[in-house]
Amino acid sequence: MDEVRTDILIIGGGVAGSAMVASLKNTGFSTILVEPRTAGHDLARGDVLYPSTLAILDEWGVLQAMLAKGMKLS
Repeated sequence: MDEVRTDILIIGGGVAGSAMVASLKNTGFSTILVEPRTAGHDLARGDVLYPSTLAILDEWGVLQAMLAKGMKLS
């Protein structure tokens, strides 16, 4: 196995992991996101996304992509 070096390793591509990797995009840190699933999650893993969190995800430019991938707002 090859050695992999990174500044930040994020385990899990759910809402929190995806938001974290998006927030670090332009910081200069090397990041790796590890997600074992090859398909999207079949249900939400968090209890709540607050309106302020949705605003941040929209500001980062990832909210529309998450909605397009099947995230539902209710």
